[in-house]
Amino acid sequence: MMHSHPPRPHTSLAWAVLVPIAAGSGCSEPGVQMTLRPEPGLLMRHVAERVLQDFPTSPPFDWGEGTMMAGMMRAGLTLNEPRYIAFVQKWADHWRTAGLQRVLDGPANASIRSYCGHWGPGLPVILLYETTHNPAYLDMCRQIASFVMTKATRTPERGLGHWGGNQQLWVDTLYMVCPLFSHLNRLTSDSSYMREAVQQLEIYARRTQDEQTGLFWHMYDDPAKNCMGVLWGRGNGWVAMSFVEVLGNLDRHSPEFTQILGRFRRQMDGLLDVRDT
Repeated sequence: MMHSHPPRPHTSLAWAVLVPIAAGSGCSEPGVQMTLRPEPGLLMRHVAERVLQDFPTSPPFDWGEGTMMAGMMRAGLTLNEPRYIAFVQKWADHWRTAGLQRVLDGPANASIRSYCGHWGPGLPVILLYETTHNPAYLDMCRQIASFVMTKATRTPERGLGHWGGNQQLWVDTLYMVCPLFSHLNRLTSDSSYMREAVQQLEIYARRTQDEQTGLFWHMYDDPAKNCMGVLWGRGNGWVAMSFVEVLGNLDRHSPEFTQILGRFRRQMDGLLDVRDT
């Protein structure tokens, strides 16, 4: 994401463990047994407990904290620990009361406004709605989605810009949009959300997925018509999590599922080729 927002103290460790949890929507093959060390449940609990210590008050409604909150939701559900879910609920209630519109718009005098990092926290909020069935959380998610659909900057081919007025496709933008939209589609039966998620994955893949390696470039500059940066490791993580969330909510018999799965497999093959041995 934007380098003007460095990781807060202690959250780097939380991201390192909770990001895989946040993406854990069941992509392993049935019957496959995995042995991981240290044991994931213990590690998950250790990090989640540290998060509770580090954030006595509700953190910002931004991309890093949103990713952490998605991990806390998944940790709470996996470990059957209501304190983790209550932590997310307190944060969501804080921002529901404070008002999301000013967060989504950004400060009037800011050089960068309508920043996509403020859309990403919609994922833990939709997970919270799915858990509590409180319609207030669904309303928050719909507000974020409406902002994206009606106010976000787009390239001529409808790709979402990283912030207002920006004509660049930064791959981390995918994780700020696609997981939330795919869950909204499943929970509301409004197919426009899934169409948008699939459209963004395809636009971004067409412009930023390297033909030779299957990996994704940091971003595509539409005015310059070329990719910039590198085949970014963390950026490929954002893309992979976006693929997993959307595939987990898509009809497995749809042509879109086959298309996205093919893109995902190419990326995974590319990552296997460059892994440490």
